[in-house]
Amino acid sequence: MGKRTWSAAVGIVIALGVALTGCAPSAPAPTGTPVGSPTMSATPEPTAPPAEDVVAIVVGPLALELVDTTGTPLESFAYDDPSEEARAKLTNLFGEEPVVEDNSTGKVPNTTYQWAGISIFDRQGDGGEFIPDWSVAVTASALGEVDFRSIEGTVVGASVSTVRERYPEHPDQVGANGGRHFSISVAETPVGTDDQGNEHTYSVFISAQDPDSPIESIGAPYTNFGD
Repeated sequence: MGKRTWSAAVGIVIALGVALTGCAPSAPAPTGTPVGSPTMSATPEPTAPPAEDVVAIVVGPLALELVDTTGTPLESFAYDDPSEEARAKLTNLFGEEPVVEDNSTGKVPNTTYQWAGISIFDRQGDGGEFIPDWSVAVTASALGEVDFRSIEGTVVGASVSTVRERYPEHPDQVGANGGRHFSISVAETPVGTDDQGNEHTYSVFISAQDPDSPIESIGAPYTNFGD
Protein backbone atom coordinates (compact mmCIF):
# COMPACT_ATOMS: atom_id res chain seq x y z
CA MET A 1 0.00 0.00 0.00
CA GLY A 2 1.39 3.37 -0.97
CA LYS A 3 2.29 6.05 1.47
CA ARG A 4 1.69 9.74 1.67
CA THR A 5 4.62 11.61 3.04
CA TRP A 6 4.89 14.73 5.14
CA SER A 7 8.10 16.69 5.35
CA ALA A 8 9.95 16.48 8.66
CA ALA A 9 7.37 18.11 10.87
CA VAL A 10 8.51 20.99 13.01
CA GLY A 11 6.50 22.27 15.87
CA ILE A 12 5.49 22.59 19.40
CA VAL A 13 2.29 21.59 21.17
CA ILE A 14 1.84 23.43 24.46
CA ALA A 15 -0.33 21.78 27.09
CA LEU A 16 -1.27 23.70 30.19
CA GLY A 17 -2.15 21.56 33.18
CA VAL A 18 -3.74 22.97 36.33
CA ALA A 19 -3.68 20.95 39.56
CA LEU A 20 -6.45 21.82 41.98
CA THR A 21 -5.96 21.05 45.64
CA GLY A 22 -8.95 20.79 47.95
CA CYS A 23 -9.02 22.81 51.18
CA ALA A 24 -9.92 21.41 54.61
CA PRO A 25 -10.57 23.22 57.91
CA SER A 26 -7.41 23.80 59.93
CA ALA A 27 -6.91 21.51 62.91
CA PRO A 28 -6.64 23.22 66.30
CA ALA A 29 -3.10 23.99 67.42
CA PRO A 30 -1.69 21.38 69.81
CA THR A 31 -1.44 22.46 73.45
CA GLY A 32 0.97 19.83 74.67
CA THR A 33 4.68 19.59 74.17
CA PRO A 34 5.34 18.30 70.65
CA VAL A 35 7.05 14.96 70.44
CA GLY A 36 10.20 15.16 68.35
CA SER A 37 10.21 13.25 65.11
CA PRO A 38 13.26 11.91 63.28
CA THR A 39 14.66 14.22 60.62
CA MET A 40 14.14 12.85 57.09
CA SER A 41 17.05 13.30 54.74
CA ALA A 42 16.14 14.93 51.43
CA THR A 43 16.23 12.70 48.36
CA PRO A 44 18.94 14.00 46.02
CA GLU A 45 17.72 15.32 42.69
CA PRO A 46 18.93 13.34 39.67
CA THR A 47 21.76 15.13 37.95
CA ALA A 48 22.48 15.37 34.24
CA PRO A 49 25.69 13.75 33.01
CA PRO A 50 28.66 16.12 32.73
CA ALA A 51 29.00 17.72 29.31
CA GLU A 52 32.47 16.22 28.92
CA ASP A 53 30.95 12.71 28.95
CA VAL A 54 28.95 13.45 25.77
CA VAL A 55 30.94 12.61 22.64
CA ALA A 56 28.15 12.43 20.04
CA ILE A 57 24.61 13.48 19.24
CA VAL A 58 22.61 10.75 17.52
CA VAL A 59 19.58 11.62 15.39
CA GLY A 60 17.01 8.87 15.88
CA PRO A 61 13.46 8.48 14.57
CA LEU A 62 11.79 9.11 17.94
CA ALA A 63 14.34 11.14 19.86
CA LEU A 64 17.63 12.99 19.86
CA GLU A 65 20.18 11.12 21.95
CA LEU A 66 23.40 12.22 23.64
CA VAL A 67 25.82 9.30 23.87
CA ASP A 68 29.18 8.49 25.48
CA THR A 69 32.27 6.83 24.01
CA THR A 70 30.62 3.40 24.10
CA GLY A 71 27.53 4.64 22.27
CA THR A 72 25.42 4.35 25.40
CA PRO A 73 22.68 7.01 25.59
CA LEU A 74 23.22 9.42 28.48
CA GLU A 75 20.13 11.52 27.77
CA SER A 76 17.28 11.28 25.31
CA PHE A 77 14.91 14.03 24.15
CA ALA A 78 11.71 12.86 22.44
CA TYR A 79 10.30 14.88 19.55
CA ASP A 80 6.80 14.44 20.99
CA ASP A 81 7.83 16.30 24.15
CA PRO A 82 8.39 20.07 24.38
CA SER A 83 11.88 21.04 23.23
CA GLU A 84 12.91 23.23 26.17
CA GLU A 85 15.05 20.56 27.82
CA ALA A 86 16.77 19.63 24.55
CA ARG A 87 17.53 23.28 23.80
CA ALA A 88 18.86 23.91 27.30
CA LYS A 89 21.09 20.84 27.08
CA LEU A 90 22.56 21.82 23.72
CA THR A 91 23.18 25.35 24.96
CA ASN A 92 25.07 23.95 27.95
CA LEU A 93 26.89 21.37 25.84
CA PHE A 94 28.13 23.84 23.24
CA GLY A 95 28.69 26.69 25.70
CA GLU A 96 26.78 29.19 23.59
CA GLU A 97 23.26 30.42 23.03
CA PRO A 98 21.58 29.53 19.73
CA VAL A 99 20.65 32.03 17.05
CA VAL A 100 16.85 32.34 17.26
CA GLU A 101 14.72 33.03 14.19
CA ASP A 102 10.98 33.54 14.02
CA ASN A 103 9.48 31.80 10.99
CA SER A 104 5.85 32.53 11.78
CA THR A 105 5.01 33.29 8.14
CA GLY A 106 6.49 30.08 6.76
CA LYS A 107 4.63 27.09 5.37
CA VAL A 108 4.93 25.45 8.78
CA PRO A 109 5.19 28.32 11.29
CA ASN A 110 8.04 27.63 13.67
CA THR A 111 10.81 29.10 15.75
CA THR A 112 14.32 28.00 14.79
CA TYR A 113 17.12 27.60 17.32
CA GLN A 114 20.40 27.28 15.47
CA TRP A 115 23.92 26.42 16.51
CA ALA A 116 26.70 25.83 13.99
CA GLY A 117 25.67 22.67 12.16
CA ILE A 118 22.57 21.74 14.16
CA SER A 119 19.11 23.32 14.40
CA ILE A 120 15.95 22.69 16.39
CA PHE A 121 12.63 23.69 14.81
CA ASP A 122 9.84 24.38 17.28
CA ARG A 123 6.33 24.40 15.87
CA GLN A 124 4.15 27.44 16.57
CA GLY A 125 0.49 26.96 17.34
CA ASP A 126 -1.45 23.76 17.78
CA GLY A 127 -0.27 20.57 16.18
CA GLY A 128 -2.23 17.36 16.22
CA GLU A 129 -1.96 13.64 16.74
CA PHE A 130 1.16 12.14 15.16
CA ILE A 131 2.63 15.59 14.58
CA PRO A 132 5.84 15.98 16.61
CA ASP A 133 6.36 19.00 18.82
CA TRP A 134 9.75 19.73 17.26
CA SER A 135 12.31 18.43 14.80
CA VAL A 136 16.05 18.57 14.34
CA ALA A 137 18.42 18.88 11.39
CA VAL A 138 22.20 18.57 11.26
CA THR A 139 24.24 20.00 8.40
CA ALA A 140 27.75 19.30 9.73
CA SER A 141 29.59 16.26 11.05
CA ALA A 142 30.49 17.85 14.39
CA LEU A 143 30.56 20.97 16.53
CA GLY A 144 33.69 21.25 18.62
CA GLU A 145 34.40 17.83 20.08
CA VAL A 146 30.81 16.58 19.75
CA ASP A 147 30.09 14.45 16.68
CA PHE A 148 26.73 14.31 14.86
CA ARG A 149 25.41 11.14 13.22
CA SER A 150 22.20 9.35 12.32
CA ILE A 151 21.05 6.34 14.31
CA GLU A 152 22.51 3.96 11.72
CA GLY A 153 25.84 5.74 11.53
CA THR A 154 25.57 8.11 8.57
CA VAL A 155 27.36 11.45 8.92
CA VAL A 156 27.15 14.66 6.93
CA GLY A 157 29.99 14.60 4.41
CA ALA A 158 29.75 10.85 3.75
CA SER A 159 29.63 9.90 0.09
CA VAL A 160 26.19 9.23 -1.35
CA SER A 161 27.57 6.10 -3.00
CA THR A 162 28.39 4.63 0.43
CA VAL A 163 24.85 5.24 1.66
CA ARG A 164 23.38 4.01 -1.62
CA GLU A 165 25.30 0.74 -1.32
CA ARG A 166 23.70 0.24 2.09
CA TYR A 167 20.21 0.86 0.69
CA PRO A 168 20.30 -0.24 -2.99
CA GLU A 169 16.50 -0.34 -3.19
CA HIS A 170 16.34 3.47 -3.02
CA PRO A 171 17.03 5.12 -6.41
CA ASP A 172 17.88 8.79 -6.92
CA GLN A 173 14.91 11.14 -6.85
CA VAL A 174 13.92 13.33 -9.78
CA GLY A 175 12.59 16.81 -9.03
CA ALA A 176 9.91 18.75 -10.88
CA ASN A 177 12.57 20.56 -12.92
CA GLY A 178 14.18 17.29 -13.94
CA GLY A 179 17.11 17.65 -11.58
CA ARG A 180 18.28 14.63 -9.62
CA HIS A 181 18.88 14.47 -5.90
CA PHE A 182 19.41 11.73 -3.35
CA SER A 183 17.14 11.30 -0.34
CA ILE A 184 16.20 8.39 1.84
CA SER A 185 14.35 7.78 5.10
CA VAL A 186 15.79 5.15 7.43
CA ALA A 187 14.94 3.56 10.78
CA GLU A 188 11.20 3.85 10.11
CA THR A 189 9.38 3.36 13.42
CA PRO A 190 5.59 2.99 13.95
CA VAL A 191 4.06 5.57 16.29
CA GLY A 192 0.39 4.64 16.07
CA THR A 193 -2.69 4.18 13.89
CA ASP A 194 -5.30 6.86 13.21
CA ASP A 195 -9.08 6.51 13.11
CA GLN A 196 -8.96 5.71 9.38
CA GLY A 197 -6.61 2.78 9.96
CA ASN A 198 -3.51 4.52 8.60
CA GLU A 199 -0.28 3.55 10.32
CA HIS A 200 1.93 6.52 11.10
CA THR A 201 5.69 6.27 11.35
CA TYR A 202 8.66 8.48 12.22
CA SER A 203 12.01 8.01 10.51
CA VAL A 204 15.34 9.72 9.89
CA PHE A 205 15.77 11.62 6.61
CA ILE A 206 19.17 11.71 4.84
CA SER A 207 19.66 13.84 1.75
CA ALA A 208 21.97 15.45 -0.78
CA GLN A 209 20.95 17.95 -3.46
CA ASP A 210 23.30 16.29 -5.94
CA PRO A 211 23.52 12.47 -5.94
CA ASP A 212 27.20 12.76 -6.89
CA SER A 213 27.99 15.01 -3.91
CA PRO A 214 28.41 14.15 -0.20
CA ILE A 215 25.47 13.86 2.20
CA GLU A 216 24.39 17.40 3.13
CA SER A 217 21.77 16.99 5.84
CA ILE A 218 20.26 14.55 8.32
CA GLY A 219 16.91 15.31 9.93
CA ALA A 220 14.17 13.82 12.05
CA PRO A 221 11.45 12.99 12.52
CA TYR A 222 10.29 12.41 8.95
CA THR A 223 6.62 11.50 9.17
CA ASN A 224 4.85 9.02 6.90
CA PHE A 225 1.29 7.79 6.86
CA GLY A 226 -0.42 5.18 4.69
CA ASP A 227 -3.17 5.73 2.13
